[in-house]
Amino acid sequence: MLAAPLTAVSGIIQGMMDSGCRVACLLLLFLSGCTVPAAPEPPVLQEILQDRAQVFSAFQEYVKSGSYGDAHKCMTMAAQRSLPYEQFYTAMTAFEPLRRLIATSHTHEVDTAERLSLCNAEFGIHRTLGIGTLKARGKTFYQLDLTREDLDYLRQQLLDWYRHQVKRADGWHHAYPPDWTYATLSRPCGKK
Repeated sequence: MLAAPLTAVSGIIQGMMDSGCRVACLLLLFLSGCTVPAAPEPPVLQEILQDRAQVFSAFQEYVKSGSYGDAHKCMTMAAQRSLPYEQFYTAMTAFEPLRRLIATSHTHEVDTAERLSLCNAEFGIHRTLGIGTLKARGKTFYQLDLTREDLDYLRQQLLDWYRHQVKRADGWHHAYPPDWTYATLSRPCGKK
């Protein structure tokens, strides 16, 4: 049964080779059975959230990669109610400085009292955020507990950062030259 189709395919390949269509022949061979090796599987979200020290870095990586659904799942249920996914997605995709703020932030300390110390010199952020716990199936999972006050603080710091950039650019709002470097709002983390 398979002999007829294989004979037809080999006849087509021979015809292509005779006519000089080597690229088409290679493409046909590629499509007929060659496969591309699979990309390595990303770590499972549940595995990451079992380590409180990795909660913010997981959130950060998901935002950097555009996996906003997984980033949203890194937050506690209270934070998800405070910032529904639609609003979270819109905020992440509509305003580049928010993604920049998250991508360039650093955690300095994660304590046993379920708090993490976050800083970002460029945006002038020095804040302690909460880490919530969720117990399910005998395991403890950790999530970011962003309160309304935390979100308001981050929003205010973004506005201050934006105003600082406009002031530094002599009033220009959106037309920065290609070699523009953003001005920081505070000293680097750990320096006084």
